[in-house]
Order: sequence, then structure tokens, then C-alpha cells
Amino acid sequence: MVVGFYSQLNDGFRAELYYQKALNIYQELDNTEAWQFEVLNELITMNMIFEDYLKAKANVNSALSIYEMFPSKIDSISLAWVYLNAGTTHLELKEYSAAEQMAEKALELLDETTEPFYYSIGLELGAMIQSEVGKLNEAEKNMYRALNLRKALYLKGESQHEIAAAYENLCDILIRQGALDRADQHLSQAFKMLLPNDDFDANKFKQKKIWAK
Repeated sequence: MVVGFYSQLNDGFRAELYYQKALNIYQELDNTEAWQFEVLNELITMNMIFEDYLKAKANVNSALSIYEMFPSKIDSISLAWVYLNAGTTHLELKEYSAAEQMAEKALELLDETTEPFYYSIGLELGAMIQSEVGKLNEAEKNMYRALNLRKALYLKGESQHEIAAAYENLCDILIRQGALDRADQHLSQAFKMLLPNDDFDANKFKQKKIWAK
């Protein structure tokens, strides 16, 4: 609660202090490895929000050290989430090989049917990594898979933000391929899905309705 308050105030320094205090308390108690792992993952997420990827990387290593020493105490979803955060962290640091390994480890732990949201994030992360290293065809395939999962989730009432991000990333991959027409088609589909009652012109600007007197 206190940590979230400081995070919302964009006070990463104070938020980090409270995370560290929580870690120190747990480290003095027995059988708290799972709680330490969770606190570290929240800290990693906060580091990423504030774009402090070197700190995020250090905390990823701390979390994975706990898993290596106490593998039976860390559930697969929590571990997969750390791997996803680790992959994003390495991607932002341009450490593409490590990023790809983390994304693959996350997907190995996740099930596309029972955890479609997390699985779509893994596919999207993989696609972003592949795009950065020039594997554009593979990136496109993974991004389409992620987009299809997001569409299904969207139809069930999930957040618009996630499907918008998937369309945006797919368009970025297609633009890198030089497939501008397909990128434009997907952009149009995104607008129609997210804003079905609005009218846009050919340049995707919202049209103003002018009523005659």
C-alpha cells in the first residue's frame, strides 16, 4: 500500500526503500522465500516503470538466485512473470541473446489455453526481440499469434490497452518489413475494433460531423 502510494507519486527512491525494508524483514524470518521472490518481482516491475533497467537486472538475478536455491517454493506463474520481466529488461539493455532465453523460459512454463494473457505477453516479447535482431518473419508470426490471443481476451471483456499494444507492435514489425499497406490495414482494423462508433478519414484522423442548418 505504502509502496504503491510512492510509486504513483513517481517517487522511485522512497518506493524502493520500502521494498528493501520488506525484503530485510522477510530475510530475517524462516520459510519466506516465496514472499521474497514476490517482493523482488514487484521491485523489478517498479524499476522497469522508472526505466532503471540496470537495477531491474540486478533484482532479476536476486530473484532467480532464490529460485535456484528453493525451486519447490516458487510457483510456475510467479517464475514465468520474472522471466518475462527479465526478458524485457535484457531487451531494453540490448542484450538480445539473454532476452530471447528469458522469453523462451517463460513460454515453457505457460500454457496457451489456461494462461492466454501471460502467454500472449511471452509471444509479444519474443516478437519484439526477433524484430530487433532482424528476424522479421518470425517476429510477424509470433505477433499474429499474440494478437489472436488478445482478440479472444478482448471479446471476453479484457482491457483495450493490451490489444492496442499488440496492433501497434505488429504494425511496427510490418513497417520494418516495408509492408506498409498491410500495416495500414491493421491500423484501420485497430481503430474499428477499439472505436467502432467513430469515423476517421484516410489519414486516421477523426472526422468532424458538420450539420447543415
